[in-house]
Amino acid sequence: MRLKQIFGRGYELEVIWVPNENSSLSGEVRGTRLYIYEQDREKALQTLVHEFLDYLISRIIKPYADLTNRLISLLNEYAYQRKEQIVESLTEIVLRSLADSGNTSLIKGVQGHEEE
Repeated sequence: MRLKQIFGRGYELEVIWVPNENSSLSGEVRGTRLYIYEQDREKALQTLVHEFLDYLISRIIKPYADLTNRLISLLNEYAYQRKEQIVESLTEIVLRSLADSGNTSLIKGVQGHEEE
């Protein structure tokens, strides 16, 4: 493919033209295969260039996207752990306060529970 020569990249891609009028996509890259679904030759060529360029650019930004997603995951885990610590502390405070006031029945008045 001439695009591979122009850019010196993408040699691992295999281009497969499978015209499919029922496809909701014009083309896509799956693994190392670039599929073109357009029936019209000119549209297929445009899709080929589009998908090839998208593939090259996506490979460039992938490490940044992976890093960003990992940071978000770590921040979510940290926030969850902090929330749990605060909830546990507040639970202890509420239970201690109830015990100090002599009111230890938290479920009094809860439907389905009867005091003994």
